[in-house]
Amino acid sequence: MIFYSKMTQTLSHFSRRSFLHKIGATCALAVTSPIVLSQSNAPRNPMVAQVVDSSNLTQDISKDFVVGSRAAWQEINASGGIRGQTIRHSVIETDGSAAQNNAAWLQLRGDSSCIASFGTCADNLASLFTQQSRSDASELTHAAPWLQSASVDQGLNTFSIFSNREQQIQHALKSMTNVGVDNIMVVYPSQAERSQNMQDIQRMAQSLKLALREMPVQGDLTNQAQQISRTTTPLVLFVGGTPELVQFMRGWNPGKTLRYIIALADVNLQTAQQMMGNRHVPVIGTQAVPMVSGSLPIVRRYRQALAKYYDEPPTALSLAGYLSARYTAAVLQGARSMSRSAAFEAFSRRQTIDMEGFRVSYDKGKLQNAYVTQSMLSAEGRVIG
Repeated sequence: MIFYSKMTQTLSHFSRRSFLHKIGATCALAVTSPIVLSQSNAPRNPMVAQVVDSSNLTQDISKDFVVGSRAAWQEINASGGIRGQTIRHSVIETDGSAAQNNAAWLQLRGDSSCIASFGTCADNLASLFTQQSRSDASELTHAAPWLQSASVDQGLNTFSIFSNREQQIQHALKSMTNVGVDNIMVVYPSQAERSQNMQDIQRMAQSLKLALREMPVQGDLTNQAQQISRTTTPLVLFVGGTPELVQFMRGWNPGKTLRYIIALADVNLQTAQQMMGNRHVPVIGTQAVPMVSGSLPIVRRYRQALAKYYDEPPTALSLAGYLSARYTAAVLQGARSMSRSAAFEAFSRRQTIDMEGFRVSYDKGKLQNAYVTQSMLSAEGRVIG
């Protein structure tokens, strides 16, 4: 186990690129134990833990998500913490392996100073922790994870605040049928993604009366995009992350007729834009959060915190991380004490929380108001929304 006791103090006005470079240097030291990336020097203060998967396929998601969460907790503690107590925000990084993921869960469960876990990222790790928390007898809260899977039984210990992948797809497909599109092609970058999402997508396409064509899973996404570009399909639903999407975009030729790729909330359009350079491909991206350029008070607060503590541009994923931390803090504010059992009791009430425009409410234990918006990477290379 590796501890960075001064990491939290040095992150203000600290370049994330430098921070990630330091992280990368430590990752080579990890074998089976997750790495604790930040803890403050106040061991008696209550701690909230955030476990993130930094493996190659999800590190882009986790990096942005953690930046937003860090900004939120620095802002919260600078304003007096929770009921006068500074809250330690401990980030634990895993390599995505079963050994490290399970070790991280056991570490949190056995740490009495950890009053709640929150913002678990990305989807595979969030799904695992959801299953662990459901079968575990402990009162460790699993709050506001980046849980995209719609098929995971959340049980009593997980408290989602973000729309899942099924809700995002439904929103995207419905918006397309409203403008006269009656057929769509779906691309899965891996067999695992196909197995996880195929039935949901087929069911939604049928309910929306969309003709659905599924492309076989291929290893070469660039070549697959070139093949699809020769067809007349107006829309392609891409069910994968940013690195896979960029591979696909590199082979995309929209031709004379403007056609779009639809991507889901795991994708960072700003990163995709940067990786594509001067080559522009139109992409519609669904988001589980409000527009980062919007006027909601909570979004303005997020932009101010991000500008104060980091040199990063606003992104949907870092806003999600910010909201995850803010929701956790809002619920803890109503707990009778800063203990694990009191935190679990407060979350279990599932009370409606309105975070200056981002509303979280539950109906019979399930998230009632799943938030979905859309942004766009235009044919001119601009991110709109």
